[in-house]
Amino acid sequence: MVQLGLALLLFAGAPPWRPDGTVVHEGDTATRLRLQVDLEGAYWLGRVHATPLGAKLSHQGAGVLGYRRVAMGFGMGWGLGEWLVIGARGSFELQPERAPDGTSRLTRGGSFAPYVELLFARARGVRPFVLGRAGIGSFQSVDHSNGRWGPPTRAIVPTVGLGLGTHAFITEDLAFDLQVVADYRWNLRPRDGQSFETGYALRDANVIVGAFAGFSRWF
Repeated sequence: MVQLGLALLLFAGAPPWRPDGTVVHEGDTATRLRLQVDLEGAYWLGRVHATPLGAKLSHQGAGVLGYRRVAMGFGMGWGLGEWLVIGARGSFELQPERAPDGTSRLTRGGSFAPYVELLFARARGVRPFVLGRAGIGSFQSVDHSNGRWGPPTRAIVPTVGLGLGTHAFITEDLAFDLQVVADYRWNLRPRDGQSFETGYALRDANVIVGAFAGFSRWF
């Protein structure tokens, strides 16, 4: 706790790379470090699978405010200028659901995705942006039946995503963030269902549209 308190005190001050006397305003992003945290407020999940007529997208789930799914993220970025921010985001997801046969299932995992934000209107305090990201994750699903948990089913999940959002600066250093992001995920599963040592196969894919709210601390 002492170390955490010292770290917060250091973060509260001006960063060492900012020249003395430099004045920043709400909405400034150039040469600034960004630390972020966000929480998913609503989502829609679809499954993409092969059919004799091609790929089919079907509804798999939806929810709000943690209902049927909890997802949160954290990350770090850097403002290359007033119009471009690059960085990376890590995420954690937990999703209780039902297997096709009605069995209870719990899916959990996380991902890591570098991102690029292209910011628009330089209005004081409000910075809309478009977001692009690509990364990879690892997920594990476990079925629960007859009072017992079954063996886990694992997946490696490459992903790409596009989104829209805005940074609404509360002060010159703190922004409230809103964004909507659509991610496309390929589910690569072990050929034998258990171990990737036997190789992997593309079983299906998911489309996830999520609305997120969070905060950014700019240094």
